[in-house]
Amino acid sequence: MWSCLFGLVSWRIWKNRNLFIFQHISWTATEVVKVSSCWGRHYTYHTEDHSKSKQGSSLMVNSADNWVFFH
Repeated sequence: MWSCLFGLVSWRIWKNRNLFIFQHISWTATEVVKVSSCWGRHYTYHTEDHSKSKQGSSLMVNSADNWVFFH
């Protein structure tokens, strides 16, 4: 999942930038990361052998909603 997560987050940041510029819609950093993480999980689920045990990742957001931590 980590191999595609960077690309998904980068793409979602680009899309968020375009939404803000052209439609005045903005997502928080938390929304960008959560959606990207969800897409990554769906991609991994559909491309890997389901009998393997999956490694989970955790996501933590600080109270100011400025930083997102991956574990």
